[in-house]
Amino acid sequence: MNMIYVNILDNLPAIIGLSIAGVWLIYKSILITYRLNIIMELLNWLKHRPLIMPSLLFILSPFISTLIFHVFLKNSDEFLKAFTPITCIAAYIAYQQYQINRQQLRKNLSDKRLQIYVSAMTLVSSGRRDSTEIIQEKINSCLPALFEAEFLFGEEVYHKLIEIYEKANELIALKNCINDANNYGTEQSKSTEWYNTSEGNNKSDAQINGEQLNSYIKKLREIREWFIVQTPKIKPLFEPYINLSNIAIERDKNYNSF
Repeated sequence: MNMIYVNILDNLPAIIGLSIAGVWLIYKSILITYRLNIIMELLNWLKHRPLIMPSLLFILSPFISTLIFHVFLKNSDEFLKAFTPITCIAAYIAYQQYQINRQQLRKNLSDKRLQIYVSAMTLVSSGRRDSTEIIQEKINSCLPALFEAEFLFGEEVYHKLIEIYEKANELIALKNCINDANNYGTEQSKSTEWYNTSEGNNKSDAQINGEQLNSYIKKLREIREWFIVQTPKIKPLFEPYINLSNIAIERDKNYNSF
């Protein structure tokens, strides 16, 4: 029994390092395969049960203190000698894996943000000149990105995307109002009463419809002009979130290290 204890103690750092690497590998495998973050699920579960961790610590404290005393105090020399090259290699591999996962996460976030930026710029470009059908198509493709943007960008970018989305919808509404006013005027122009003024009103229905039509057209032009000036304003808002230059530099360093 004593020999087993001594062997375990001599190789304790290697066992701890390999155990940590194994747990990390299992965690990443579950996360990739099932998209289940077991660590976050466990933390959320413990968050709603605040007495569990203090209770477990109270129960395990005698065993933990005894283990610390025997390992770190009584056998300090043996413990220091037990740091084998295997432990150093395991630590290096774990660190490299951490760096790769960190860069991959940053790249995935940048890719998603870049897609949202492209969708926003496409909608802005469409709002400058395209028909309502094309604008509506761009709005429908941009809508899912709008939901994601709330969690991927700051408030300034998110509010700008909301503004673009609302302006595009307003543009479609004005275009429909213009078409309705034109169709209504074309239909009513066949009647002579359309041009006559009514009692108590100095304007005929044709004049009133024409004024409404002009106001719609004026507002439509203002929104079109608003879309024209948005391109140079949007890029600086997105650039801090989708700048891949630092990631590329760090990845090149990692490749050169091998």
